[in-house]
Amino acid sequence: MSQKQEQEHIISGNTPALPDPLSVIVLGSGGPAAAGRASSGYLVLVDGEARFLLDAGSGIFTRLGEAEVNISRLDTVFLTHLHIDHAAELPSLFKARAMVSQEAIHFSVYGPQGEVQFATDLMHVQARL
Repeated sequence: MSQKQEQEHIISGNTPALPDPLSVIVLGSGGPAAAGRASSGYLVLVDGEARFLLDAGSGIFTRLGEAEVNISRLDTVFLTHLHIDHAAELPSLFKARAMVSQEAIHFSVYGPQGEVQFATDLMHVQARL
């Protein structure tokens, strides 16, 4: 079926709509204050699958659950800067991925200089709690 025919089927209602090729879910847009909303976090879906996370502020992990998003293919995190209100949920995210995976998980974390040490330190602090 050609792309045009596929689009006509979708428009006519004969076929369920395909997911948007690229979409964003705002998980949080708050700051470091306890203001009743999650800190910074934006989930990018590619063809309906969670693939990238922009920031991982506190509270976004709960919002992921509320959105009922499958995170089994989420493997890339971008940190806009290295403040805790943009990265506090990294340990929760990594642990959740490990719980749903049957094999070793791999994450790529990108951010300003020092992001690798920052993420490593955050994981070590979380492990001691």
